[in-house]
Amino acid sequence: MRKKPPNSQPLEGSGLCSASVTDSLPKARFTCLQKQRCPGKLIDPQIKLKLKGNEVLLKLSLTCALAGLANLAAAQDVARWSVGVAATSNLNLVIAPTFFKLESSDPGYKVHVGWHANDAWRFELAYQDFGNGIYRYRPQPTDVSFVALPRPLSVKQRGVTTRVAYVWMLGKAQPYAALGVGSVSLKTRSPSFTHRVSETDIGLIAEVGLDWTFDSMWSLRTGYEYIGVFSKDGAAQLGLVARF
Repeated sequence: MRKKPPNSQPLEGSGLCSASVTDSLPKARFTCLQKQRCPGKLIDPQIKLKLKGNEVLLKLSLTCALAGLANLAAAQDVARWSVGVAATSNLNLVIAPTFFKLESSDPGYKVHVGWHANDAWRFELAYQDFGNGIYRYRPQPTDVSFVALPRPLSVKQRGVTTRVAYVWMLGKAQPYAALGVGSVSLKTRSPSFTHRVSETDIGLIAEVGLDWTFDSMWSLRTGYEYIGVFSKDGAAQLGLVARF
């Protein structure tokens, strides 16, 4: 019976596989990472538990991240746009006060679309029809007595305005103040005499008012708008706004 060499000893717990290896055979050393040549437990149970815990934590983090993205997408789905229409009172806009005076004008209307950056700030673009005005020529000191006065002129009053508004959120009542610019044109249908009534002016637009929210989507708007063009005037308005 062959005896065991005296210098041989099992290499246990040292990262090397349990094997009888002699000092004279160093080539026989190999680590437990070589699974094919060293079957058995390769990973400590505590390490396995730790890896499993990290995997669960990673899955939980990914789930929370996806839930956060879903909530962010839902937050972006709030009402950001609005459209509205309003009736406006008549305006007293005169192109050339030296030569013409406004005898009368009709009430008008306004159609606007808005983008709401948040609950406090909004941007609006509006098309405004200020009605038709009746202009009459104002006699001049240089006019001779036999000069026939021209007939009254019917003038169209139209304009495009844009503004930035700040809204105070006070429940259903939401007062606001707006400031912007507008371009208004006054054009006559049939110019007569030597002065052609057809001009465009750009000026300041200022507005204050109140939105009364009676539904999650609808609100009633009333306010006063200053039109800083030509002879400058203001108009009251009353309308309906839908937000989506």
